[in-house]
Amino acid sequence: MVIMEWSTGVFESMGVRVQESYDSLIPKEGVEIYRIDQSASECDNPYIDACWGSQRRTSPALSGEDDPVLHVQGLGEGVWWGDSETDPDRYELNVIERYGDTFIIEIAPGNDYPTFTDVPTDSFFYVPVRWAQSWEITAGVGEDRFGIRSGLKREEMITFLCRAYAPDECTRTQYDGSAYFTDVPGDHWANTTIGWAFENGITSGVGNGLFGMGQTLTREQTMAFLHRAEGEPDTGTLGTDHYDDVPPNADAWYQTPIGWAYDQGITGGTADRTFGFRSTPSREETMLFMCRTLDRAICPPSKEPVMPTARKS
Repeated sequence: MVIMEWSTGVFESMGVRVQESYDSLIPKEGVEIYRIDQSASECDNPYIDACWGSQRRTSPALSGEDDPVLHVQGLGEGVWWGDSETDPDRYELNVIERYGDTFIIEIAPGNDYPTFTDVPTDSFFYVPVRWAQSWEITAGVGEDRFGIRSGLKREEMITFLCRAYAPDECTRTQYDGSAYFTDVPGDHWANTTIGWAFENGITSGVGNGLFGMGQTLTREQTMAFLHRAEGEPDTGTLGTDHYDDVPPNADAWYQTPIGWAYDQGITGGTADRTFGFRSTPSREETMLFMCRTLDRAICPPSKEPVMPTARKS
């Protein structure tokens, strides 16, 4: 089944792989998506105008450094499909049911949100920002602007995490951040999400009964929040194993989250062996970190450093 034709002779196709017969040892069952390129320029036989049969160049449509079966969508999984460099929400493909060796998929148009006027389509952060917008993690700062080059406050990041991980919980009045932190007003817009984050172990504040309202988020705090939201997995390395600017206290709260973030390809720092400790990530960098954590198909993991975008003063 062809699901996307990019240009003449270049298209994507779906198939099903199950652990039977000669495929009994494949690592994952599900719907697999491949890109097939039979254009003359990519053909194994350059002397003809098109490719046929074994001469076609076939490759997984999605690939990741640490996930060789990223192109396979199992039951309950899905992917946004389209040209992810310019239109990540063209449509969604979800695997919703399985009957024996048959998988039922659902294809639906993506949400049609207005484009942020301050997010260039050729920027590295276009896809993660549009991803966050389509999942209603952020609506920007108003007037069709995302707010690039601005830093995030701690309460803003906590709210983004609640919308990403537990959207139905973000407005429940049972959560009361002011009950745990003296600097959180009960009528503040982030009171509920801060309460949710405390009760789910994502933050315990900055000490002395304070959440740190209004404080600008640092890169290490960002990794710690994401790490806790993911259930605090331990990949076995520390921040100091990868970066020279991470303070060497092996028991510090930031060590495991930074090491985990590097191992998972969520961030490769800001330069060679430089994490950017105590620096402030921009809003767009934070969306990249979240997208790489939550949707590896849309935002493939990478351990390459990304130069931080200049912040507004």
